[in-house]
Amino acid sequence: MGPEFLLYLILIGFAVWLLVKEIRFLVRARDCTLYLRGTVDHLYESSRGKYGSRFTPIVVYEYNGERYREEAYHKYHYDVFSVGSTVDIFIDPGYPEHFILAREKRDVWKELAFAAAATAVIVWYVAS
Repeated sequence: MGPEFLLYLILIGFAVWLLVKEIRFLVRARDCTLYLRGTVDHLYESSRGKYGSRFTPIVVYEYNGERYREEAYHKYHYDVFSVGSTVDIFIDPGYPEHFILAREKRDVWKELAFAAAATAVIVWYVAS
């Protein structure tokens, strides 16, 4: 077992992680079918990188007379949110605390296709 084997193992592990992450996101997007509007209640700095910080919004919305205040899962670094702004969301009626931003639901198949292609390239590279 040389360094090449370790590199292959890391590449395959990354590919599997990426694909599983996208499939889990796809399942959530599939289940979130009810359109609502929410309000950004709070922002917190979820990561800081070379090109700036990423702020994750906490969104408040109502469903069936209940008020929910949940963290939005979002992928895109360039999203700009401001406290008090209105966002379009889709919630899972069976689990109303689960929601997805409307703009992320729109792009879910594109993301899955990218993850599948990246996985295929990595497996092809390792196999050759």
